[in-house]
Amino acid sequence: MVYREACVDYSTVCRWVSSLKGGDPTESILRDQKRSGKPLSASNAADQKAVGKIILGNWRIKQKDTAKEIEILKERVQHKFIITDILGYRKVSAKWVPRMLTDEMEMQRTTTCAELLKYYEEEGEELIHRLKRHCIN
Repeated sequence: MVYREACVDYSTVCRWVSSLKGGDPTESILRDQKRSGKPLSASNAADQKAVGKIILGNWRIKQKDTAKEIEILKERVQHKFIITDILGYRKVSAKWVPRMLTDEMEMQRTTTCAELLKYYEEEGEELIHRLKRHCIN
């Protein structure tokens, strides 16, 4: 009664005793045995590389299609595993995009923003209207 939830349930202990009763306790295997089927872990280098290659080939691919293509569990490709944690991608408007910008990408964005700001200071609202017309056509 002192430990409450921190203890193993009485019925679990009874089940353990009954399963160990028949044989020699020193020969009893208390660890999980290897199971057949696909391994749960997909964080090996080959699978990471394969997922990265698939995403680079198709930015709009779904996680389940990626898993099916390289024959691993969908859960291992999903968030908090290969795509987001290891490869650093996130989903934006149905596309996988890198989470971190490279130095070159940052420099390009900074340059583009500075140019647009300079044009806006020169042209004002006319620039906005021109850009809207350009985007619509």
